Amino acid sequence: MSLLRNYLNINLLIYIILLLSHTSFAQDDQEWINVHLIDTVNYTGFSSNESNNRIYPPSNLFDGQLHTCWVSESSSQNSSLFVKLTTTEPVIHIFAGYGKNNRLYYANSRPKKLRITPLYGINPDGFVSENGALYKSLKSTYSQEVELLDSFGVQSINLKYEHSAIQNLRKYAWLFYKNHFEVPVADSGLILQIEIIETTMGNKYDDVCISELFFSDRLVSQNQPKNIVSDIYLNDQENTLFIKDTENKEIQIYRDTSSVLQLMESSENKKWAILVEMPASIEGRAETNYLLVDLVNRELVNSKLEKYNPNFLSGSMIYFEKGRGDQLLLNYTSKLGDYEQIELW
Repeated sequence: MSLLRNYLNINLLIYIILLLSHTSFAQDDQEWINVHLIDTVNYTGFSSNESNNRIYPPSNLFDGQLHTCWVSESSSQNSSLFVKLTTTEPVIHIFAGYGKNNRLYYANSRPKKLRITPLYGINPDGFVSENGALYKSLKSTYSQEVELLDSFGVQSINLKYEHSAIQNLRKYAWLFYKNHFEVPVADSGLILQIEIIETTMGNKYDDVCISELFFSDRLVSQNQPKNIVSDIYLNDQENTLFIKDTENKEIQIYRDTSSVLQLMESSENKKWAILVEMPASIEGRAETNYLLVDLVNRELVNSKLEKYNPNFLSGSMIYFEKGRGDQLLLNYTSKLGDYEQIELW
């Protein structure tokens, strides 16, 4: 009889534990956020709570073109973007406003203040649609508010979260997932929720515009279609880089009379070139310096690369590589000695 009583007590205890566990998991379920990320662009997965704008869709944020934009609903104050991070570097680069020209920039509204919140998302195998994937996500309790400059150009935002906090969020999400699902995982990663919480009104339109959003693995320049390059060459003294436009006009891009320049390579689209710079007067071993030139905007961009990517070691060896489709990649060795790539637009 005592054995039967003990058996019943043990089963009752197991039932109570299971009941409490189920109740706990049901409460935990309320913390899951279903984030459907569209994956129809090569750069990253994304979504918006305002995805119905077919003229200015959120995909314009990742097309590498500052003259296109995503437009939020005119009266919305808390529009949200969900964007999957493509790097581990906690930096976002954003052109907040319409980047086609200065006139349209000030004519349209643009974000003034953003709230950025990390989420960790897990995509169960098979949780996909025709244009994306569903991520079961947990939101961090931490968020960061950023006030943007009202300036025609790309701004950089350093995310303030600590890697240890993100690792804890990741571990917590994986623990939740294992407690809820037996489906294998197809993908996972950090997702940022970017909310527009305050705007600067345009002098003509209410549309809130953002032209581009990218991370430290991409460089987007202010390309102007009228600046088309037909030829790239050095002068006879090898100290000046020139281009010619479609009207055969010669334009000086870079000059350094104290150095000897060598044109190492140029991109097929004639937007980019790599120069090697060496001292003109050589005493002993000569140090070489690699320079990346934006031919369309007629500037050296080594300092811009350092700003956009904290690991970029300016002056070190760089070279081009063709990626998918028309994708152009810049290969470099980082400050940590790792082999890395930056996509050039």
